[in-house]
Amino acid sequence: MEYATIMQSAAKTYNERGDQYGDLEGTHYRIAQIASLILGKPITPYDVAMILHAVKLGRLQEDRKNPDNYIDGINYFAFAGSFITATQVEDDIAAIAKRFAPIKRTDSNETSNSGYNGGNSNSFKPDTPSNG
Repeated sequence: MEYATIMQSAAKTYNERGDQYGDLEGTHYRIAQIASLILGKPITPYDVAMILHAVKLGRLQEDRKNPDNYIDGINYFAFAGSFITATQVEDDIAAIAKRFAPIKRTDSNETSNSGYNGGNSNSFKPDTPSNG
């Protein structure tokens, strides 16, 4: 397949799937909510799009000539880009910084990472250490 054909097919697929599945952002938001419940940690529409893009990349191992992997992969990658804004990137950076910040001890002013939970900021996550 030629470049122009792939790009035209990606746009055509985007339009057809939009008609079939509805609002792109709303659909990815619902998928993210369901995935968050299943995994027990927050998943964003951006995460969903990147995972679906990864699926298409993973399928290339078995069939590099299947145009569907490239066409859908382009669309998922573009979806991910559409979900990111400067504010979201700043929020993501702030969340990461908060997760890795030293924890203050209550008995002194010293800081410690003894309560570090592997980067998890939510106590409901499966890999959060228990105290008992």
